[in-house]
Parts: sequence; structure tokens; C-alpha cells
Amino acid sequence: MKTILHPTDFSTSSEDVFRMICPIARDRSAEIIVLHSVCPANCPPDDRDGDQVNRDSPLYQSIWERFARLRQLADDIPMMLCVKVGNPVETIVKVAGHECCDLIALAAPYHAYPHQQYHGSIPDCLKKFAPCPVLCLTESPYQAESKRIIEGLKSSLDECADSQVVATAVGDRNW
Repeated sequence: MKTILHPTDFSTSSEDVFRMICPIARDRSAEIIVLHSVCPANCPPDDRDGDQVNRDSPLYQSIWERFARLRQLADDIPMMLCVKVGNPVETIVKVAGHECCDLIALAAPYHAYPHQQYHGSIPDCLKKFAPCPVLCLTESPYQAESKRIIEGLKSSLDECADSQVVATAVGDRNW
């Protein structure tokens, strides 16, 4: 194994997958390609050249900053950032084939979104079209629900001037 492709949206789940593949890459002296696919609607024409995001655009700079955070987690592993404009599945398959990737490692949410009923989820599509094995880390329903509760608590604490009231309300639940 020489090349691992890590498609990411820079979410917590994606970072968890990244942390998981770092030891694999280190043990096998493999390179990690971090791929971020940008929807064409979210990339102004002035910020792109074909399927490439211009490196001097604010969008690219924002993505580069998030990549730098991942870079700190894998200081001794060869890494490359790839930012493409296009459909995520098509982009992942194209990059995996072009770079001769040995593995695609990505995160997937537990819940299905309504549009997936018609188009299928990214992991489902990759299972059909990827030129190499796909490792997909999926949250369990418990993990997903825990994250929603924690995010709700954080926003409640931000909105509430008296954090004692929030703590009392939370303390009444059977955790």
C-alpha cells in the first residue's frame, strides 16, 4: 500500500477517520492524499479553472488552513492536498484512479438524507465505482445522537445567561 485517498469535508467524523489512517500510512510508508470536493454552486467562476480551485482564491485559502490542521496530526507522513470542483463521487473515483490509490478511507453519517433515496449515498456509490477498496467509518446511532445532544447543550449554554438553570435541567435526565 503506497497511496491512501482521504476524501474529507473537514468534519469531526472525517478527522476521526484521518486519525485512524495515519498509523496505517506510517507503518506502510504510504502517502495520504487529502481530497476536498467543492460543489460547483459553491465555487464562483472567478475562483476556478476547469475542475481546479484557484490557489489564490479565498475558498482555497480557507481549505488550505483546514488542511494545515490535519497536517499537524501527521507531521512525518507524506501528504498532498487536492481540491477539485465537481460531483463528489465522480471526483473521488477520478482522483483514486489517476493517483493509483490503494485505499479510499472516508467518513459517512449514520442517517440517510432524503436526496440519497434517489442518488444513493457517497459510500454506496463508491462501492460500485471505486477502482480500489473503500474503508468507510460510519457513526453508530448512539454516537450520532450523543453528538446532537452535546451540540444542543453547547448552544443552550451559549444562549443562556444563567448556566445553573441549564445544568439543573440536564441533571434531571437519566444519563
